[in-house]
Amino acid sequence: MKKHIKLMLSSIIMFSLFMTVLSGCSNAFEKRTVDESNLPVDGGTLTVALESQTDVLDPHLAAGWVSYRVLNQMYEGLVTEDLTGQNYSGDNVIPALAKSWDVSADGRVFTFNLRAGVKFHDGTPFDAEAVKYNFERMYKKDAPNYNPKAARLTSYIWKYLESIDVIDPLTIRLNFSSPFYEFPKVLAQIGIGSGGIISPAALKTWGDAIGEHPIGTGPFKFLERSGDKIILVKNNNYWGDKAHLDKIVFWEVPDPYARVNALQTGLVDLIFVPPPESIDNLEKAGFLLTQGTTAHVWFLSLNTREPVFQDIRVRRAIAMAIDKEKIASDLKNTVTPAQGLQAPGNTSYDPNYIGLAYNPEQAKELLAAAGYPSGFDTILQTSVSGSGQILPVQIAKDIQYDLHKLGINVNIETYEWIKYIGVWVNGIQPGVGIDQFSWGMTANYWLQMITRSDSTPPNGYNSNYYNNRNVDNIFDKALKEPDAEKRALLYRQADELIVDDAWHIPIVNDRAPLIMSPKVKGLVHATSEWYDFKLVWISRQR
Repeated sequence: MKKHIKLMLSSIIMFSLFMTVLSGCSNAFEKRTVDESNLPVDGGTLTVALESQTDVLDPHLAAGWVSYRVLNQMYEGLVTEDLTGQNYSGDNVIPALAKSWDVSADGRVFTFNLRAGVKFHDGTPFDAEAVKYNFERMYKKDAPNYNPKAARLTSYIWKYLESIDVIDPLTIRLNFSSPFYEFPKVLAQIGIGSGGIISPAALKTWGDAIGEHPIGTGPFKFLERSGDKIILVKNNNYWGDKAHLDKIVFWEVPDPYARVNALQTGLVDLIFVPPPESIDNLEKAGFLLTQGTTAHVWFLSLNTREPVFQDIRVRRAIAMAIDKEKIASDLKNTVTPAQGLQAPGNTSYDPNYIGLAYNPEQAKELLAAAGYPSGFDTILQTSVSGSGQILPVQIAKDIQYDLHKLGINVNIETYEWIKYIGVWVNGIQPGVGIDQFSWGMTANYWLQMITRSDSTPPNGYNSNYYNNRNVDNIFDKALKEPDAEKRALLYRQADELIVDDAWHIPIVNDRAPLIMSPKVKGLVHATSEWYDFKLVWISRQR
């Protein structure tokens, strides 16, 4: 099969920790890339309040969506996802630094035709050798610039990669050991490592300290990082359509009420993860809410090495004791109850599928039948904040309350977000019963990243060491299936088996709410939890 894709288009002021009374009235839902009453204007600064700390500014080493909201403005890959369509679900991979690509009939060879005339922010020309140099950093152990951590974080991309051939300055070929028809879609994903291309000259100068001197090809370039702020400026030499904004200031503001106060007082223009109870009043005050369908699931994983969970009745009892509808209601419907691990925004998501339904009485019966009529004690690990984590401690406490009704006493252990990612990727440890994470991709392949038996730490994200041969067999078929619709059906089948096994318990799907000033125009709420700020502009109207 041959596929050819054509070209498409310092520190922050310490905020008050209490809510200010809000007033006024207005309601809006921003959907379009151009305001219908005003054409985009250039110039101005967008100030964004992020919900947690960001990681190192190295696209191969960073973890968490919050970091990639920054990195995605500076760095580009060979391909990307189209972030310009409202709630788009499907195979929305489009060219980026590669203008087109071909796939061999057996799904094992991908040839990328690169864009001419592109330069990095430091003036270094972009070419096939630059791509090879970057990719070898993440997969080739004998490469001089190989980075083990980068290889670990991005292992999901390079799992089946055998070799890279530079055909000519603008053509590069990747050779895989297995058919991998979903590779372009996987290459477009970002969140825990990515295939973003760094200036090879900068990498040779700075080595693994490149995160302090980020240099990519994107529409914005790095100016400075000081304390809890990161400042980017417009790249006037960008190869594509130029950004409207002159500058973006990203502020790390983990406290949700501090983010609200910053928005109210005009210190910031946009906030992520507003406290759900604040949204109505913020809308009445004239601020704009946008939320929608995202490829995101907040889920629990039970430790497969803990004896108490070996009985499937215990696992199902836990799943059936958690009132997801109430959690969604408490969060003012900024989330929806999750039935499977594959989330809305993913082509294998089945909106009609119902997993293990809430039934606390049956949960008690199952637990008693398994030999635990009085319950047991366990530990649940989570973070205090983080991109996609919604309000993790609040959700964990709701789960703690529901399980207490069964006699299961849950001790909640919390970590700062970036530290928690480091804990989670190392796998669930002995004595810990449950870990929690929020993730997801528009790529169906994500499901095997977290559940395939050979994707365990340290070279994968199967944090609880789940092992189901029947599920693995379905994944094997999906890898070799060239037809996207048939592939999605296979992943749907695997998802249902995994949920039925109850080693993983999906809790909620995030609608990814954010609130912004009405002067912010052009922001598109895409199916991924990162955004294209090249489209955004600041209205000068009063």
